[in-house]
Amino acid sequence: MPSNAVAFSALVFACVVPGAVSAIAFLNPLFGLWVAGLSLLHGFTLGAPAFLALRRFGWVNLPTSLGFGLVIGGLPAAIVFSGIPGQFLPFAGFGLVSGGLFWASVWWQSRRSSLLVASE
Repeated sequence: MPSNAVAFSALVFACVVPGAVSAIAFLNPLFGLWVAGLSLLHGFTLGAPAFLALRRFGWVNLPTSLGFGLVIGGLPAAIVFSGIPGQFLPFAGFGLVSGGLFWASVWWQSRRSSLLVASE
């Protein structure tokens, strides 16, 4: 069961990496900053409560992280851009990637801490 500190650092990592990749891919730091900021906003307002609910039931795993990331990234954009077909897809993609990065970061931090405890 991941702690709140592990989840917080994983959430920040999962939100900042897509912004950094976007800045590099598009050679536009302001776009990367916008992606990271929007991702952090979604992550803390929607992702953190989702994580707490999933952790309560012991459902923090790769499929739920990917699914919730997809929904958290895509649903708000689908509502905002309801008149423009398919406009939510890039946001859903960022959410999917962020969900995967979140799970990978939680998994890595948990694995690393268990390896440190075992080596002592």
